Amino acid sequence: KLQFLYLIAPPPSPATMHTLLLLALLGGGAAHTPTWVLPPAEYDGTCFRMTSVFDVKVCLTEKAWAEGDAGRALEYNHVANVLAQVMDNDEDGVVDDAALQARMKSDNSVLVVPAKCSEVDLRYSRKPAGRYVQVCLEHVHRKTCDVPTNRGAAANNPSDRRAAWEPHRLVTNTTAGVDCVNERDRAFEGVLGLFTFAAARVYPEVWGLTGTSDLRSALAKANGDCGHASSGNYRAPTGSCGAFATSEATCRECNGCVAAKGLYYALATYLGAMYTKTRYDDLKGEWIMNTPDTGMAAAGGSVFQTDAAELYELVKPTSQSARMWLPQVLPTGAYRAGQLTAVAAFPVPVNNALTDITGLTLAAAADVDEEAPCRVVADDDDGGIEAGVIVVICLGVFLVAAVIGGYVYSRKQAAAAAAAEEEAATEPAA
Repeated sequence: KLQFLYLIAPPPSPATMHTLLLLALLGGGAAHTPTWVLPPAEYDGTCFRMTSVFDVKVCLTEKAWAEGDAGRALEYNHVANVLAQVMDNDEDGVVDDAALQARMKSDNSVLVVPAKCSEVDLRYSRKPAGRYVQVCLEHVHRKTCDVPTNRGAAANNPSDRRAAWEPHRLVTNTTAGVDCVNERDRAFEGVLGLFTFAAARVYPEVWGLTGTSDLRSALAKANGDCGHASSGNYRAPTGSCGAFATSEATCRECNGCVAAKGLYYALATYLGAMYTKTRYDDLKGEWIMNTPDTGMAAAGGSVFQTDAAELYELVKPTSQSARMWLPQVLPTGAYRAGQLTAVAAFPVPVNNALTDITGLTLAAAADVDEEAPCRVVADDDDGGIEAGVIVVICLGVFLVAAVIGGYVYSRKQAAAAAAAEEEAATEPAA
């Protein structure tokens, strides 16, 4: 069952209560409404309110919580619902992959929701150690046109659901005649980030983000020779060099960023999220395969199943254990409320470590770049030169200066002695 947390906390403001009441009156009450509670003291400075979805934490910053008074409580509730729908995609009240759930719990995975991306720097605010992924409220869009049903496609059974996408693929950049917004909802991307890190550790041979894995092999074929900006050989994918490439120099293969981004693009395309002209125009500098299946009419780009068959088959859900976590339906942000089971209170710290709801001690999960030339990145690393390195450099400079100074001094002394000897030799004898 979906576990959420409740605790005695300050009541919501009248504005927030009005928003929640309006949601219920409009029929949105079918979705899960999280209970946001005060977090343990260990999260001070990062989390102002917190909830739990299948024992995975969702954290609101103080500014994000304040957005509820501005009528945006639905947006941060949406993030928790998207997490629930990815963990339990068939909404039967049971997580689809218990091994991934356990890994996220042991990693202390936390979905952090700030009001704006500029608000939180996760390198400095990780309390306690864990796997933190950020979803900025400014990029959360509940009625995104990325969701096929928001575009008007029928919510059919999986066998014929995909056939309903084609007539509603949006071949222009307008939303005339549809009740959705042409903005990308980053909630799904952020939630998928938590799953990507966990899957890479539970099933490294399939989903490993570095080293050798089925995912990296399939992405390399989709990339062709388009290269990546981090390698200095990036070319925009046009089909001639390949269909996927990353254009940000900070997104590297050695730290798993390239593979994580490629997996998001692939899965979003398979689930129909990219099947619009707007999404093609937004992402064509990195991904051009926005039409999901062979035989479907295009919406601006090439066909995923045709141009990257190996990657397409990899993200296609099956009963294989390493792929059971893959969602079959793109989250809408409306997880069924009937699957909820409450727990009594937030866990309390034990021996300076946070324990989860079942009492399992959470292990620290350091961000480690697993492949040269990346280096180990500590939780408090600012990406610059560390103090220890500076000390070593200073000592080295001092020693070099001392050696040079000693050499110059000895030469001067030798020269002075030679001059004195020469002067003594030229003086007339008494």
